[in-house]
Amino acid sequence: MMSLRIASLAVLGIFVASVASIGGRPVNADVTPVGGVAKTPQQRTANSSYYESGVSLGSASTFAILAASTVTNTGASVVTGNIGVSPGTTATGFPPGTLTGTFHLGDPAAAQAQLDLTAAYNDAAGRTAGAVAVAGNLGGQTLTPGLYKSSTSLEISSGDLTLDAQGDPSGVFLFEMASTLVTTTGRQVILAGGAQATNIYWQVGSSATLGTSSVFKGSILALASITAASGANVDGRLLARTGGVSLDGNAVTIPASNTAGVTPNGAVPNRVSLSSNPLRSGSTTIHFGLATADRVEITIFDVSGRVVRDLVNRRFEPGEHEVAWDRLDSSGRSVSRGLYFTQVSYGSQGFEATKKLTIIQ
Repeated sequence: MMSLRIASLAVLGIFVASVASIGGRPVNADVTPVGGVAKTPQQRTANSSYYESGVSLGSASTFAILAASTVTNTGASVVTGNIGVSPGTTATGFPPGTLTGTFHLGDPAAAQAQLDLTAAYNDAAGRTAGAVAVAGNLGGQTLTPGLYKSSTSLEISSGDLTLDAQGDPSGVFLFEMASTLVTTTGRQVILAGGAQATNIYWQVGSSATLGTSSVFKGSILALASITAASGANVDGRLLARTGGVSLDGNAVTIPASNTAGVTPNGAVPNRVSLSSNPLRSGSTTIHFGLATADRVEITIFDVSGRVVRDLVNRRFEPGEHEVAWDRLDSSGRSVSRGLYFTQVSYGSQGFEATKKLTIIQ
């Protein structure tokens, strides 16, 4: 039987997981507050356990550019992904701009994408648990996966921002700000430690401006408008709920999906993620990719290291798979709110992943 050992301390409802190991191997067990108590900003790290599934964009995920009023372009912008406008109906400046994708101008696809964007925006803006408070300039800092929340504006100036996934290509970065997002001329978002642009989200409470020749990573979900100045490049999406999107000789490309671990012949990579995390009601779904046929074991542990349930122990064929956990323990009783660990291992491949799951209701 696999074992999970966690040295923990419960103080005022906060679980502090200081040491964790599975089968003698260390795992990352950050301080994980239950009820949304933040770490200090100086630590510049947050709890990715709350956000491993990222923000679901729905049909908006196929749009590199999505606006409510209009899309305007000056110069030789190159957009890879769809361009949509709703309820507006116009996109100007193509050509000279070029699009690898489809225009959806005032059509049902754009309208649905706006509905999905609104849902994603509200989801992102409503997350609070485990947040690290940030403010002002993020330039010159290195941040790890998690939730970063500002009650005012954020900017990247006086230095570049490095996002370090610390070896976890599925690590999610979520930035919430009540007002504007600004990058100044030439500033960059730099990815390190396997960080992926597809797992980076910027929820902007008003408008976003990307400075001249800046390099930006991630999807911007802005309440109002988005402006990309001359030569700014975006590996991500520019999604505006109520305003327009302005381009000026930019490259905007929908980020590639996480392909870490893909085998040379293009097989599905070995990977694990959770949906509905944090879990408020119902079941959570464990998604796993299997490069080759193998025996898969999935075990749920509580914060003390006790086995809550042996969920799966059988052979699966290569490909993408899903297994649901209904919050019941091995005796059929519903578990209480708190912190849990989902451990997934593949028998012959030496692959093992542990994901943290927070049940908050």
